[in-house]
Amino acid sequence: MVQHVNPAIINPLIHVLSTAYWYRDDLRDFLVAATGDRSLVFRYPWQDKTMAKRDLVRALVHDLNENQHKFRDVLVRLILTAADMPDPVALKRLEDGAKKYQIAREAIDVLRPLVDPYRKEQEEVTEFQRRLQTTRDIDAFRQHTNQMIDDLRAKFIESERMPAQARGYALESILNELFEVFNLEARRPFAVYGEQIDGAFTLAGTDYIVEAKWKAKPIAGSDVTEFAGKVTRRLDNTLGLFVSMSGFQASVPDLVARTGIPCF
Repeated sequence: MVQHVNPAIINPLIHVLSTAYWYRDDLRDFLVAATGDRSLVFRYPWQDKTMAKRDLVRALVHDLNENQHKFRDVLVRLILTAADMPDPVALKRLEDGAKKYQIAREAIDVLRPLVDPYRKEQEEVTEFQRRLQTTRDIDAFRQHTNQMIDDLRAKFIESERMPAQARGYALESILNELFEVFNLEARRPFAVYGEQIDGAFTLAGTDYIVEAKWKAKPIAGSDVTEFAGKVTRRLDNTLGLFVSMSGFQASVPDLVARTGIPCF
């Protein structure tokens, strides 16, 4: 059910619109801008010089008021815009302008206190729309993220049928795309000082370099210690992530424990 605008605001609104603009073309343009509906405003006979501005305004406002099931939002927008209109100083340039300006100013001053409930209502609507848009943005982000993960899953399944070397390169690419999906500061494979780095990313201020292997057999301890050397030759806040799709030889955890490798 539509909550109707307070009838007490209708006549003050008509009075403001009738007095703040002396020329009917200026008034018509203001109404088009305020309502956002040119066809709505132009349905009235603005070119009929026998019809007073007040009568045109009254016809428009009463039509909006009597059809609030269709036009309540337009009416509220018109009320708020009228209350916030610039000071009508242009009236002072007219004949008997000081009096015309005083009448318009007094009309605006009467209207402004009456619009507070509608201003609060508009602020609540705006805040609701902001929260709704935020929720939609989060949902869209989640859907996009899930789609990217599904795409990576499909790439991974496809890579299982590749030859060993191609499969390893595919794993590097998949891991780096996965880092990017979750907004990690990722770097693609690169070489530095003659060493090949499969990838890198930054998490919580710590840099990680990545080693990705997809061999037929579990990774030996020598591969792990070689990668540990790459890590320790980086800056002090660098750690390593070793990903092996074939797992590690049983001796590797013991090797890491005995050598005290601190970089994993």
